[in-house]
Amino acid sequence: MKLKDYLAEMNKLIAEHPEALEFQVIYSSDEEGNEFNNNYNAPTIGRFNGTDFMPHFDGIKGRFKSDAVCLN
Repeated sequence: MKLKDYLAEMNKLIAEHPEALEFQVIYSSDEEGNEFNNNYNAPTIGRFNGTDFMPHFDGIKGRFKSDAVCLN
């Protein structure tokens, strides 16, 4: 899913349920959703290779091109 698609879905959710703006943001830790917890992190851009994520740091801009947004 692209960030623009995710944002469109979030905007749709808020349009249908404006009270959700006051809800907590949580995450699930696996594909089955067996564990849930609060999300304390802001979105981060970086490089994702299918299994690992390397956050983008301003000091190493030339090392790789960011291609993903990590939401938690």
